[in-house]
Amino acid sequence: MNKGNREYFMADCEDGYTKVPNLLLEALAVAQLNAAQKSICLYIIRRTYGWNRTEDAISLSEFADGCGTTRPYICRQLNCLLKKNIIRRLFHEPGKTSVYSIVPSLQEWSPECIDLNLI
Repeated sequence: MNKGNREYFMADCEDGYTKVPNLLLEALAVAQLNAAQKSICLYIIRRTYGWNRTEDAISLSEFADGCGTTRPYICRQLNCLLKKNIIRRLFHEPGKTSVYSIVPSLQEWSPECIDLNLI
């Protein structure tokens, strides 16, 4: 497909899709997160649920490229999401790529960022 063709930007499930629990998407829609934090969550969802995985190794450079921002900013936003318990870092060792996942249990998310009564 020619990327210069406008049809290239037409979303179609025949070109692939990601099976995501509706509750998770509804929670992200109402969660008190900034745009970068939501982008990070969506990127993790694509890299996990989109590839039929529960976790994936994702570098700061991959996050920065995928979310359209810088590595230092991504690092700060990842730390915020970790503190809010929306994502988990399952493996972290200096010099190695960390492994991340979304926390699927909304009750574990910090109450400061989500009101479960809104879902």
